[in-house]
Amino acid sequence: QEQYFSQQPGSPISAFTVTAAHPGLVSPRHWHDWYEMVFVRSGAIEEELNAQKSLLKPCDLVLIQPFDIHSTAVLSSNAAMDVVLFTADVLHLDERPAVRPQYLNSFLGQSPIESGVLVSPFPFEAEICAAFQTMSAECAAKKPGYLHMLYGQFCLILAWLQRNGEL
Repeated sequence: QEQYFSQQPGSPISAFTVTAAHPGLVSPRHWHDWYEMVFVRSGAIEEELNAQKSLLKPCDLVLIQPFDIHSTAVLSSNAAMDVVLFTADVLHLDERPAVRPQYLNSFLGQSPIESGVLVSPFPFEAEICAAFQTMSAECAAKKPGYLHMLYGQFCLILAWLQRNGEL
């Protein structure tokens, strides 16, 4: 089990960019109790998800559910990926005044989130890429309102995936 959740203690969502130079890009098989969304920015990466290996290229997207067993291997020196970690709290009713993630409930409806790989090209690819980059930049800078930006961009990603029938 992976023991750590995020760079924002107490926040149910976090985003960051990992490059081939970062030791975290290569990870042995592990699991955790939060969701993970990975968007390949550049290079080639092999992701094993529940014993199914996939070769990922730029703009491919992976959604990992809690308790999925997965691993990541770098296949090129220019590999980079944007990662969003989030808990189920982001998807459920929450009455905290600062952020209102209950709006994410509308994305779930009759379509539960499922693990899997979405291979490029797909509709809204450029928009999803931009949203991941914005999320990573916001988490790195931590300017006032960055958590609101995270939720907003996350909602956009879910909406584009839902619109495409991938959620």
